[in-house]
Amino acid sequence: ISLAVIGTPVTPDPIRATCFGVPGEVFTFEPQEQALLNLDVPFPVELAPPEICLDFAAPLPVSGDPATSLVVRLDPSPALEVPTQFNVVVGTNSGRKHTGGDNVTVEIKTPDEIIIPVEVEDKGDGEYTVSYTPTQEGPLTIAVNLNDEPIRGSPFTANAVAGGVEPESVMTFNIPLDTEHYKIRIGGKGARSGTIGKIGTVYIKVLDKKTKKPVTLNVEDVQLVTDPVVPDIRLLASSSKGTFVARYAPTQEGSYRISVKVKDDHSKPRNVSWRNPDAVFHLGVVPALSEVFGLSPVVPIDVPSTFSIVARDADGKQVPLVAEIPVDVRIENPEGLELPVSSTPSAGDFVFTFTPKVEGPLTLDVALGGEPVRDVPFHFQATPDGCPPESEMVFDLDLSTPKYKLKAGGRGLKSGRLGKPGNVYLKVFDKKTKKPITANVSFDVKGPTPVT
Repeated sequence: ISLAVIGTPVTPDPIRATCFGVPGEVFTFEPQEQALLNLDVPFPVELAPPEICLDFAAPLPVSGDPATSLVVRLDPSPALEVPTQFNVVVGTNSGRKHTGGDNVTVEIKTPDEIIIPVEVEDKGDGEYTVSYTPTQEGPLTIAVNLNDEPIRGSPFTANAVAGGVEPESVMTFNIPLDTEHYKIRIGGKGARSGTIGKIGTVYIKVLDKKTKKPVTLNVEDVQLVTDPVVPDIRLLASSSKGTFVARYAPTQEGSYRISVKVKDDHSKPRNVSWRNPDAVFHLGVVPALSEVFGLSPVVPIDVPSTFSIVARDADGKQVPLVAEIPVDVRIENPEGLELPVSSTPSAGDFVFTFTPKVEGPLTLDVALGGEPVRDVPFHFQATPDGCPPESEMVFDLDLSTPKYKLKAGGRGLKSGRLGKPGNVYLKVFDKKTKKPITANVSFDVKGPTPVT
């Protein structure tokens, strides 16, 4: 008996052939490719030929899962009246879908409910290309549905601008990357961390090193260089002199060294970690709602300081910061020099420790799965004693005692936010002489929970 097996296997289990009429005869075989199989069935000649029954599972159609589908390469600042594209990658409960035919719908609208026409092209491999042309400046809401359900992260946002370059008023330039002849400052999320599937934006300001004034340059004179190489980096010129915007989108997780090249001048490199967001998503962590906890706005030099990171879900509830969540922490001074940071597990969380060695301002960046947490970059400063200069203190409240005249101030006496240390400034005077005195002071706080 010859059996023609067409196509690839549809089940990991062996196919069973049962021969009715020949007791106990069950054959199994596992075809790995298209083949013509010969099945030898011994039976006595006096019996009628047996009935052959094949017992195997038919392939089930694979359907897309909105919860594992995602948008990739969405331009955060599409150019006005210029066609732009992004992609929708359909996922399943076991990975990426590799066939088309899904019910993917996209609606893009402006704040005044004007619907922008879109085209969705099925690539036949589980990926869909969405094309649209912004018709007016301003924010856009992009709703992407699969089988009438929003996919992961939907609705998305973008901001249509003339020339595809946001105004300089929203740009930041606080990271130094100087060359031999140029004073270069960069900023933007893409200069700090990145999420695979998203576009990283780097703002670049080029100044003359002697005059400190912006330099007139063509867009061809400036490059964002990455190592490993990222293809299709876009560089756009701002209307402001010496200002440029670079957009890049790595497809592999890892650390990328980015630098700026102006004509033949190369800047020093800067490491930027690009992370896959899957672990953050599957554990329900929302980086934009997560926050740095317990870091003082002023820390002492040569003394270890600590802080932790509170990860939260979409409802604002705390989620344990487990090892599967990729965490990137960076503390640096205005010259771009990084401070060593160590982490220690603590009751389902991590405590981060660092020790400033030099007085001055510091910047903290924290990202979960490549996405920055709430309120970063966090700016603070290191001083010899962990106190701000008295010129920055205020003493506008009277808290005098029978023996001493006390003046107090600071935000910690007026309001506070969980996880953010509240500063209280105290000045003690002799009540008779009205002069400041040296005194032993204790500060008592009573509330719903103990306070350190």
